[in-house]
Amino acid sequence: MVSMVGGAIIHAWWMRRMALQRKRPPAVWPLMRRPIINSDERKTWRWLELAFVDYSVMIKMPVTRFSTPNSKKEGVYWYELLSSLYCTFTIVRADGTVMGCVDLPPSSGKPNRSHRMKAAVLKQCGVSYIVLQPGLLPTIEQIRIYFLGDASAMPQSIQQAAAIEAASTSLRSSISRSRQTRHVSPVQKEPTNVDSSFDLDSQFSVGSSSGFTAKWQDDSFIMPLDSRRADL
Repeated sequence: MVSMVGGAIIHAWWMRRMALQRKRPPAVWPLMRRPIINSDERKTWRWLELAFVDYSVMIKMPVTRFSTPNSKKEGVYWYELLSSLYCTFTIVRADGTVMGCVDLPPSSGKPNRSHRMKAAVLKQCGVSYIVLQPGLLPTIEQIRIYFLGDASAMPQSIQQAAAIEAASTSLRSSISRSRQTRHVSPVQKEPTNVDSSFDLDSQFSVGSSSGFTAKWQDDSFIMPLDSRRADL
């Protein structure tokens, strides 16, 4: 009897010790460094940095970082619901005010429930939101009007960049038309990162959603970032 009690005490002590060891940080973490953006995101980031050189372009900010509940009583509930949502790029004014958010579509190419929820939340907070295709970006003037409402206030450096961008687009269009006029073998239109007829309002529409159950984002902790390795 005494041996059974002693054995139970030793077993309980051993289990408690093992539980404490599991809670301790490991001596060597099973992790490695990785880039925070993939190749498509990097291309869009550089373009946004050019378009908003007078603003800060933040990368992958959680929505909960720049929103707050109207009532603190349900703050924990809303935080748990929204804590997994982040925006790929966030345009921020010098005083810390968020002017707009940009996302890229998931691998399926279509906005998912996460995008729809972000659109609804940000609209409620008065923050502009759009989902852009990396290979079909609007002009600098268009994206600034969409987020800021006035392109005439563009700094001179941005105006020059916008003029170069427009001239480059016009040149590519002229070359493409010239090739087609010569009746050579069918030539596909060369891809461009800028579309002068880009309709920002049609790029994203909030659809109905039966619920939100996504726990991990496409670029979450346990998912691979990109199929191609590329240095920043």
